Amino acid sequence: MLEDPVLRRALDAVHHLTDPEPPWLGVLEGACGLIGGESATFIMVDAGGQMLAAQQWNVDPEAERVYREHYVQQDIITPKALGAAPGTWLDTAEFFSAGDLSGNAYYADYMLRYGMRQMLSYQIEDGPHRRGGLTLQRSRPLQRTRSHLDSERVRHFTHALQSALARRREYAEGWLATAEAAFEAFGEAMLLVNATGTVQHVSAHAAELLSHRSALRVHQGRLWHPAARARDALAATLARASAPGGAPTRLLMPADRDSLACGLQFTKAQAHLRVANEPLLLVRLHLPDRVQPLDAELLRGAFGLTPAEARVLVALVEGQTLKQHAAAQAVSINTVRTQLAALMDKMGCQRQIDLVRMALSVA
Repeated sequence: MLEDPVLRRALDAVHHLTDPEPPWLGVLEGACGLIGGESATFIMVDAGGQMLAAQQWNVDPEAERVYREHYVQQDIITPKALGAAPGTWLDTAEFFSAGDLSGNAYYADYMLRYGMRQMLSYQIEDGPHRRGGLTLQRSRPLQRTRSHLDSERVRHFTHALQSALARRREYAEGWLATAEAAFEAFGEAMLLVNATGTVQHVSAHAAELLSHRSALRVHQGRLWHPAARARDALAATLARASAPGGAPTRLLMPADRDSLACGLQFTKAQAHLRVANEPLLLVRLHLPDRVQPLDAELLRGAFGLTPAEARVLVALVEGQTLKQHAAAQAVSINTVRTQLAALMDKMGCQRQIDLVRMALSVA
């Protein structure tokens, strides 16, 4: 079997899926050579259907762009993939008649436009937080597709693929268990999230904190805060920390009426915790009694502020509105707006969220 050069090249790429940076392009190219396809993609989405990772081999760049912008939610493979066990092959020519396809906008407007008359999708993962698969595109439907996919050569390839990914998951689970124990030893919590805040892993202590004590919580699988301003700050911090070259970042999540404030530290997760090129962040969640209040004097020195301006900046970081701060300081809202304008000018910011970000950078 290994004298087969096409199979051997495909297996060589698969065996390197345990490397820190998995060679998905080589795996996709090998799958096309072995099974038959003009192009191939590996796509991973979260529980809400948002794309987490995508890698392509020989795919028209315009087709990739159009898919991302318009067709992720319309992919005809997706409904068939929901609940399909890892290791399952899905074939558009098997599941859909010619009549079904001719009346389908995704097929007529996307697949045919880019020469994809048949898609063969192999399900790799179907978990509570993400699912993904490898898909081959063909300009002409393959004859006797099912018997071809059940052949010894293809089964050898897919078995090696699943084994390599299982070893990668085993390593990730072991690393996370060790890290979780270390955080717990210091009375702290940890999470693993993607760039949109979708939670991939949560330690037991983090789950307890997010469920009962912190104003920050998990809503529909994502980090969420009841205050719109705090949600905006969280989204901006996630985007900044997960961007190429993003540095470790801190953020204070303010308290609300019934829950406590908490501090977050974000840093890029090591490559072995990823399956493909999806950005993942390791999050350190500070216990409420470990969150240090902002030092107004430190902010005064850092940005050349007056005491009153520094108090406005602290209030913004803590999630207060201008009206709330004016009432707390027994001054008019116009006075606070004037102080805010001075802050914007001195710190070179156009938005309140940028003021908060700069304050946290020196806190």
